[in-house]
This record gives sequence, structure tokens and C-alpha cells, in this order.
Amino acid sequence: MDEAFTGASTTLLRWIILFPLLGAILNGLVIRSKSLKVSGIVATMASLGAFVVSLLVVSRYGLLSEDIGYITDQWFVWFNVGRINVPFWLEYTPLTGLMLLVVTGIGALIHVFAMGYMEEEEAPFRFFSYLNLFLSAMLVLVLSSNLVGVFMGWEGVGLCSYLLIGYWYKKDENTAAGMKAFVTNRIGDLGFFVALFMLALYANTLQIRELLTFFAGESSQLSPGVVLCVLGALFWASTGKSAQFPLYVWLPDAMAGPTPVSALIHAATMVTSGIFVSVRLWPLFATQPLVLDWMLWVGMGTAWLAALIALTQRDIKKVLAYSTVSQLGFMFVALGVGSPVAAFFHVITHAFFKALLFLGAGSVIHGMHHDQDLFEMGGLRKKMPFTHATFLIGTLAIIGFPLTAGFFSKDMILAKAFEHGPLAWGLLLGAAVLTAFYMLRAYTLAFWGEPRSKHASHAHESSWLMTVPLMALALGALLIGFIETPVVLLDIHALEAAVKASWYGSSGEVIGHHAGHLSHATEWILMLVTSVCSLSVAYFSYKKFRDHKTKESATGLLADLSQNKFYVDEIYETLLLKPLSFVAAWSWKIIDTYLINGTLHFVRNTLGFSGQFLSFAHTGNVQTYAWYMAAASAVSLLISWWVLK
Repeated sequence: MDEAFTGASTTLLRWIILFPLLGAILNGLVIRSKSLKVSGIVATMASLGAFVVSLLVVSRYGLLSEDIGYITDQWFVWFNVGRINVPFWLEYTPLTGLMLLVVTGIGALIHVFAMGYMEEEEAPFRFFSYLNLFLSAMLVLVLSSNLVGVFMGWEGVGLCSYLLIGYWYKKDENTAAGMKAFVTNRIGDLGFFVALFMLALYANTLQIRELLTFFAGESSQLSPGVVLCVLGALFWASTGKSAQFPLYVWLPDAMAGPTPVSALIHAATMVTSGIFVSVRLWPLFATQPLVLDWMLWVGMGTAWLAALIALTQRDIKKVLAYSTVSQLGFMFVALGVGSPVAAFFHVITHAFFKALLFLGAGSVIHGMHHDQDLFEMGGLRKKMPFTHATFLIGTLAIIGFPLTAGFFSKDMILAKAFEHGPLAWGLLLGAAVLTAFYMLRAYTLAFWGEPRSKHASHAHESSWLMTVPLMALALGALLIGFIETPVVLLDIHALEAAVKASWYGSSGEVIGHHAGHLSHATEWILMLVTSVCSLSVAYFSYKKFRDHKTKESATGLLADLSQNKFYVDEIYETLLLKPLSFVAAWSWKIIDTYLINGTLHFVRNTLGFSGQFLSFAHTGNVQTYAWYMAAASAVSLLISWWVLK
């Protein structure tokens, strides 16, 4: 390891955060221009500035290497309370470097796309201000050297998601979706809050690098119960941000926001926060097999549930939303089987193909005059050739078509699941097959067959502001997977080296990494089985929906359950919301009306009565007052005499 870089200091990192923050301030508070061009250029240049600085940092300090350790930007001391010192420091490692490039690069492309998509917006400065602020908060989460800073970014993206999901606030369903996202995330964020307090109490530090060393191997001074509670709380927080059961319900409703918002939230930023934090703190999680088991089976259940719901959705964005929930389940399965590298690899590949799919859906919606119903589409490949080609690439990547980005990351997760056990592998393979079916269904219904509506007949290709980002993301969805390939193909392990380099503790030792290997024959068999199953189902789905003409939904018990999202929202409302509303109403009535208000009214009435009673003594007659004084003096003398006696 090159000691020249380990622990070195730079002031470049702060500018990665400051560029989008400055863009948000300029658009939201200073310029406030109603011109889409002005607002869009300011916001896009701010995000591009963050990307350029990220490139500069990566080119200077390296990326896919075990040789650099970490670099800090020691900005200022945030606060110092008792034994806890919390500096606002930023930290660069290969892991954060990769995430920076993904977040700022894809974020900049989404800003460009938004300049074309939001052309009818009356106050674009507000939208672009929120978008820049969201990006800045996500960068704080990625770069912070301590968990308090991570939590600030964590809460920042939560607040911005509320603002962006409910951006079109004149519709009640949009504001309700924003509030649902905000409240659901707060339930999960309580876990992060608990973990912070426990770490401050027992570990006396919140610096990530010190925590990695503190928890290293058997040197941890904490009881297993404390460690289990801390990591369980962090996992609970991740189920909120990264949309795992039971807190996934906010993510599909987040489709109420503009499509660029959906792409930003679902692709490279907010929903991957839980995965990123878990990978960054992996040496801690590696000490608790029970928490890894929770990750495995919660992720597996979420992957299956979301995939089953996606099978019958008519809204193109809802299909992609449930796809995101399912793919996040894949990432948690990877963590659960002990492979943070596979989980983070899928974070990167998913960022490209899911941003591509959402922006492609946005292009379709734009060309369809904001009609999102798949059954109203059809034949769009002729009307929108660039959108069709790029959406096809994104679809092939997510189903794991050979040599696309999704093929490499999904194959790696399935291989690690097979190492863990045949049951985990078989269930995950089933979820992958479902992915192939519902994604080819959405692609085929949108782009093949004949137009099924007037909007589809008159659809048009989007402007270059929207198609250029699609082509850039399509290139990434094709090539980004080659940073980590199986031994039986190119045997490239650059990503694994980068992630391992980020686990150096302050003592300089690599911690928390254990790798297993399958035989070459087994790797070939697993790849062939996965590819054959997924592509066969994908072809069946294509054949089934290629000439689809009806606008009616499928019928049957499973179809009904899927279309109604397995009634999860209704179950929550019956078992949680209504009882809580009932308790809240009676609590208000008993505590507020009778206890608090009753006590205050009693004091008020008592004082009022005593005032009225004593008012009879106030006659206004001076002689009467003199008699009162004489009587009081006599009583005082008698009391004094009796006491002194």
C-alpha cells in the first residue's frame, strides 16, 4: 500500500458538494427565472461541475486500485460534546470515488434530460433548485467521513424526495404520495438514529474509519447483543431508504413526481443509500451472521413480491418502480450471502440501465402526450426509433442478456447465492425469470404491434436534449459491466479491488473480506442456466404481447392480487392506520380535551370564582379598609403571642 496517499488531505472534495448546492441557491433564491433555458443551464452546469471535480479527484488519486487507501478533506469541526468529537470531514476512497462518478455523471445526464422534458413548466427554477439540492444531499451522504454527516445527507435526500415527489402539488394524489414517502422514510430513519446513539454511547466515536478498526475481527470490545442491536437498527433504516419489505410501499407511489425525479431517485441516488452504507460498513455487518440472514430473506421476499406485482401493472412507470424494488431485493440478497462486492456491482449497473429505462419511459410519455398506460401504446418503435433502441438496450441489460451490464452483476449475485445454498439460488433465479417476463411485456406492449390509441398513432420522437442522455446511458448499460467479469470470461476484478481498498482501517489492515470461488465448470453451468431460463421466458413474453390488441387486463386470482398489489396498502390501512387514527382521536379527546384543557379550565374557573368572592371585600370605603387593617393587625398580634408563649 502506498503510504504517500494514505490519510492525505485535499480541499477538492468540498467542491463536489458545493457546486450543486450553489446551483440550488442561485435558482431557488437569487435568479428565480421562469425561463426553462436559464434555470436548466444553471442547474445542469452545477451538476456538471460536480462531475468534473469528481473526475479530477479520481484521476489524481486513482480508483480501481488497492494502492491508495483514503484521502480526507478536513473542512471544519462540526461539534464537540463530551467524549464525542464530530468533524465535518469528507473522505475519498475507491468505493466513494466510484459512487461519485455514478451519482454526478448520471445526475448530470438527468438534468440535461429534464431541460427537454419540463418544457411546459411554469416555474422551472423551483424544480431545478430541488433537483440540485437533492444531488448535493446525496453527495454529503457519499463523502462524509462520519455517520452524523451520512445521516445529514440521508435526511437531506428524504426531504428533497418529499419536495420532488409532490412537486405538482395541485393534485391531491401527488402531495399524498410525497407525504407517504416522507413518513415511511421517517419510520425507517428511526433505526439510523438509534444506531447513532448506541455507537456514541458504547464506541465513543462516529468516524467510519475508527469504527471499522473498532469492530475489526475479535478485537471488538462490545457485547454481541449491542453489536446486533446497532446493525439491526442500521438494517431497519436501510429497509426504508432502499425500499425493502415492509417499508417499500412509498417507492411505487413516488411515480407521482416528474419522470426525471423518478430516474434520479430510483437509479443512482436515494434508493441505493442503504446498500452503499451497508457496503461501506461491511466489516461491521460481517461480524453478525444473524443480520446477514435478515438481509437475505427480507431481500428475497421483496424481490419476489415486487416482481409478482410488476407482472400486471398497466402504468409503464409503475412497472419500472416495482422493478426497482425487486432489483434492490437482489442487492440485499447479495449482502445476505456475504458478497458486498456483488451488491455494489449491481448498484452500479442498475444505476445505468434503470436511469436509461426511466428516462426512456419519460421519452415515451412525452411522445404519448403524457399517457402512461401500456395498453394505450403500441407500434412506437416506428414513431420513436432512438427511444426504442435505447429502451431495448436497457431492457436487455436488466434481464441479464449476455455481455450487457446486468448480465455480469446478476450472474455474480446468483453465483454467490449458489455458494450460499441451492434454495437461495433457486428462489433468486425465479425472481430473475419474472424480471425477464414483465420487462419484455412492458417493452413489447409499448413498442410492438399496432397503435392502440390516438396518442400512440400520433406519437413523436423526443428532442435531442432527451435522446442524447438516453444514448449515453445506453452505452453505459452495455459497457459498465466489464469492470468485474467472471473468471471463465475475461477474469477482470477491478471493482473487487476498489471495494477491498476501501476497508482499510486506521491501522492499515484489510478487514472483513472473505471470498469464495466456484469451479469453472460450475460457473459455466450457472451462467448458461440463468441465460437460457431468462431469455426463454423473455421470448415467450415477447410472443405473447407482440400483437396484443385488447385493452382489458388479465383475469384470475393471481392477476387480481397482482393488479391490486397484494392489498398491502389496504392491509396496512386496516391493521395500522385505522387503529392508530382511532387511538389518536381518543387520545386527543381524553388527554387534550379532558385532562389538559380540563385542568386549565378548572384552574381558570377556580381563580375566577375566588376573584369574584374576594371582590365583595373591595367596597371602596376607606373606613372599611381601616377596620380590615385593624382586624388583621389584631389577628397577627394574637398569633405572635400564641407562638411566643
